[in-house]
Formats: sequence, structure tokens, C-alpha cells
Amino acid sequence: ILDEENQAQWDFTKAKWSVDGVQSEAYVGIGCEAFPFKGTLNTYVNGMVCTINKPMCNYVSTGATIEGFNFSSVNASAAIAQYLVTEDNSTKQAVTLKNIVVGGTIGSDSTQVAGGLFAYVENKTSSLIKLELGENSDATTYSVKMAATVKGVNAGGVIGVVNAEDTSTGIVEIVCKMSTVAGTVTGKRSAAGGIVGKIGQNVTFTMDSASFSATVNGNGNNGGVIGLLDKATFIVNKDKNLVVTVNVKSENALSSGGLIGRANDATKILVEN
Repeated sequence: ILDEENQAQWDFTKAKWSVDGVQSEAYVGIGCEAFPFKGTLNTYVNGMVCTINKPMCNYVSTGATIEGFNFSSVNASAAIAQYLVTEDNSTKQAVTLKNIVVGGTIGSDSTQVAGGLFAYVENKTSSLIKLELGENSDATTYSVKMAATVKGVNAGGVIGVVNAEDTSTGIVEIVCKMSTVAGTVTGKRSAAGGIVGKIGQNVTFTMDSASFSATVNGNGNNGGVIGLLDKATFIVNKDKNLVVTVNVKSENALSSGGLIGRANDATKILVEN
């Protein structure tokens, strides 16, 4: 993707179309619930700057690859996708993100779920979604660099809300090795987390060799890593190098914590070798 002057930048907020003299926004995001995007999306020039006010994808599925974008968000609810999903009997468990940078402002008001990469990660199938956030095989680069301000009713520096259906096999696994999360996350009424705003049932979140910093505030449940855990599993690998530097503001909050803002009943918190 190159702009009209063959420059490595693209402003999707300017894309318009007109019917009977009435202009509307032309860009609505790739993919839909029935046909989520599961191909490869990359650029001719690595690090191309994309200015967005909507996620690049509406629905993206496991098996997709997105590479080489530098997102400058103007109140988009997420940079990559509104929804990350999978399909029944899918052999693809992960979405691949390479050399992604996110800056600007994610989210816009108190009624919106917002996440730096994904607003929602949802699994309504018997398949597994496995999302690993961290370094590429080249230790000098990172898959994802976050430096955005995120705000919403459920707000996460990387993901807004993660949910899986109440089945024995419909599971979401997230392994966090993030090393460049920075910015401010603000939740309104519900939850705010440096990585994820709210995590629901049948989700396992593992902290593994992570090192990041964030400022988290709001009037709901504020956590340095996760705002609200609800019937989920949170694992810390104690033998790994884990450094979390957060400023969690508790004024006017329902609850606050350095790692987790609030853990509801049936939540499991484990420290493992």
C-alpha cells in the first residue's frame, strides 16, 4: 500500500465516498463475522504509517498474518481488529503480528470497549485461540510496540475484553512476553488494565519474561496487567525475568492492584516454575 505520491503512509480517515452529494466514510475495516479476514496483509515498505479512526480489520481470524504497519490512531477502538475470532475445527490457533507499532489514541468515550491491538478476543467454538505477545526470533526487534493512550468502558493496553464460551474446549490462551508496552490506559465504570481490561471464563493468561510499564486509571477496576479477572486463570512463571513498572491510580476506583485490579469468584491465580 502506497499513497498517491508513492510515500509510505496512508490516511484512512480521509477515505470518503459520496451518494447523491452526501459523503460517508469509505473505510469500514476488512472482514465480517461470517467471513473474518484470515489472509496476509503487509506493506511494500516496512513501518508504513497508517492513520486510522477504525480498526484495520473488523473481524480477523486465527491464521491471519499482519506485518509492517505503524498505526497512528485517531480514536479507533483498536489498531488491528475489533474482533479476533476462530472457527470450529480450525487447525490455526494463532494470528501472526510482525513489526507492528501502535501510537496515538485508542478509544474515544465511556461506552466503547478499546484495546491497543484488539477490542475483543472471542472464542465461540471448540477450537483454541493462542495469542503470544512478545519478541520475534530476532532478539533486536519486537513483534509489537505499544505507545498509545487507550480509553474506554473496558480498556486494555493490548486487548480490551477476552471471552470464551462456557465449554470444556473453547479456550483462549495468552502468553505475555511484552517488553515495550507504554502509555496511559483509562477505564470508565468497568475495567482498565495495562495489558487487558477484562478477562472472562475459560481464558488462561500467563506472564512470562515480560518487562513493561504503563499508567492505569479510571473509576472501575484498575490493574497494572489486568483490570478484572472473572472465572479466568492467571499464571506467573516465577523463574522468568518479570519486571512490571506501573502507576495504578486508585482515586475514585472500585478496586486497584499492581497486577490485577479485581479477581472475582472461581478465578485461579497460580505461581509456577
